[in-house]
Amino acid sequence: MWSTTKAALDVLHLPNFVKVNAHASLKRVASLYPYETNDGTPSLKTEAALLGRALSRALQHKLDCAGIRVVSFELSDLAYAAEVAPMMLVRQQAQALLDARGVIVAGSVGIVDSCLRQLTKKGHPLTDRDEARLVSNLMTVLAGETRPLPTLSLSECTPRA
Repeated sequence: MWSTTKAALDVLHLPNFVKVNAHASLKRVASLYPYETNDGTPSLKTEAALLGRALSRALQHKLDCAGIRVVSFELSDLAYAAEVAPMMLVRQQAQALLDARGVIVAGSVGIVDSCLRQLTKKGHPLTDRDEARLVSNLMTVLAGETRPLPTLSLSECTPRA
């Protein structure tokens, strides 16, 4: 319950009091969540309603002494400071690269597995050594960053007489 006497003593300039406490509440609540996530956990970027409720509760707690009722507290824009923004971009690019490589590797493994099954099904069984070499070569070609260059292993060639 609020009292006018307490409010008068605690709050000298009401708009500034609200602004300062809103800023403090925003910092506290925002620090509890990451900017974004890949695993579906709540983040600043995806949970506007959840954050709005948390911000409203935090601010209401601070403004109770002045008899102020918080109707809503919503984020309209999130931006990092100029010195943080480039690092966030690097992190996002790195995450996108990891995600893309994961897709490439998963696809490559599927192709290699299908290749081995088809060779066996068509009557071309491989020794363990040949299978390991084929898997290594296919994964290098399919998941590699650059186009492969054809090579010939000279150690397997028999000399002519």
